[in-house]
Parts: sequence; structure tokens; C-alpha cells
Amino acid sequence: MQARGIFLTVLSAVLYGLNPLFSKTINVGGCNSLTQTFARLAAGIVIFFILLVCSGSGSVREKLRLNRQELKDILICCIGYGLIGPLLFASYNYLASGLATTLHFVYPVLVVVACIAFRYERANRRKLVCCALCFAGILCFYTPGGDVSAYGVFLALASGVAWAYYIVHLNSSGLVTMAPFKLAFWLCVFSAVLVGGITLAMGEFVWPSTAFTRGALALYCCVSTAASLLFQLGNRFIGAQSASMLSTFEPLTSVVIGILVYHEVLTVRLGIGIFCILLAVFLLAKADGTVKEETKSEA
Repeated sequence: MQARGIFLTVLSAVLYGLNPLFSKTINVGGCNSLTQTFARLAAGIVIFFILLVCSGSGSVREKLRLNRQELKDILICCIGYGLIGPLLFASYNYLASGLATTLHFVYPVLVVVACIAFRYERANRRKLVCCALCFAGILCFYTPGGDVSAYGVFLALASGVAWAYYIVHLNSSGLVTMAPFKLAFWLCVFSAVLVGGITLAMGEFVWPSTAFTRGALALYCCVSTAASLLFQLGNRFIGAQSASMLSTFEPLTSVVIGILVYHEVLTVRLGIGIFCILLAVFLLAKADGTVKEETKSEA
């Protein structure tokens, strides 16, 4: 079971790491980040609905039922969940794919900062070191007058903030105990409404202009949904902390794709910045896992 969980989680991270490849290919056909995200969410609605109906016993109505508090909490979560894709995909237009994905990956540290600032949780020394490493990594990406786009950095970091907002409320609201397929289905439904409304209001709904790009968009939707399912399955076998550590394969995959496919240059300074952020995420996940194991053994 442990080996299976590791394999599924690593495979999920690698598939997520393919996002820049799909996004840049789709953009060539004129499709923007908002349309990409809406298409992925729409595909998720169909796939998760089928999985939800086929799982367990009971009527479809019972499986889909939400009480008033659950509805409220999911709507709040969707503010962050729905904006992750548009912000991250848009950042690929301004930054190297590996750099953008790594900046997005600061979200575990942002979750810690949010819990300290807004939920008054106590920070130990290791968490403070992780925050410092993350901040140092971000500073490595900025060179006055350099080639790194400040707007691209902002978009990538904003996607991390959106993900952190989603994670913090997901855990504080208790939605993590909801059936996975049910939660995923409703998140896709309400996020699709949010992103679709924004897309239409801004007049940004642009369907791919070529058959190749439309095929790439369809493949992206399938791969992204598969990555989400694999992560949920892997998380069941090895736990959230181990899954978080193995998720570092996502930005590593994006870096490799950027170098091999798009011939992006990885300078020493950018390499140090990426290493600092990945090390911070790894140490943070390991620290949380250790605390949970000690608490479990004491009980």
C-alpha cells in the first residue's frame, strides 16, 4: 500500500507538472487562461459526477445533498479554488514555466503564515526557517532591470495565495471530511460558474482556433482531472504530509520541460531560488508529519 501510494502521488505530481506544456500549446491557438480553466472545471463536473454516482450506495440525490453550512463553506472555498488556474496559467506568458510553477508552490508556506497571522497559531523554529528560506528564494528571482517579469511573479505568487486561501478554509471549515468525489464535484460546479461568469463579463471566452489546439485542450482536461484523482488516491495510502513532500515533483517536472522543450535558461541564481523554495516546502511537510506522528504515539 505504501509503495502504491508513493507511485500514485508522484505520477499525480508529474502530470500536474505538465500544465505549462499544455497551457503554452493551447495559448498558441488563441485560447486564454480563463477559457482553459473553465474547460477543465466543466470536464471535472462530468467526470466527478460519474464517479460519485458509481461509488457507494444510496440515491444520487442523497449523494449530492448539501446542508446550508456546507453550501456556504464550499462557496467560500471556490473563491480561491476557481482563481488558481487563471492566475497560474497567465503567469506562464511572462515567466519560464519552471519558475512560475515553483513560485506557485510557495502555498504551503503561505498556509503557515496565514494560520499564524489570522488563526494565531504558534510557530516553531523550523516553520520560521522555512518561511525565511521561501522569502530568500523569492528574492533570488528578482534582479533590478533583469529579464524576470515582476507582473509574472505577481501572478504566480497570487495563484499560490489563492491556493493557500482555499486550503486554510477547507481545513478550518471541516470540508476535508466530506466524501472526496462529492467535494470535488461541487467545487468544480461552483468554480465553473465563477470562472465562466468572469470570462463572459470580460469578453474573454475564446475557443481554440485549430483542431490541434482543441485536441490539446481536451487532453489537458483529462490529464488534469486524472492528476487530481491520483493525488486523492495516493493521499489515502500515505497521508497528507508525505503526499505534500512528493508533490515537489510538480515544479521539478515543469523545470525539466521548460529546459528540454522550450529551451529556457536556468541561471545559477534562479536555480538557488528554486532550491530554497523546494527545501522550505520539504522541511515544512516533514516537520508537520513528525508532529502528527509524535501526537499519535502519545495518544
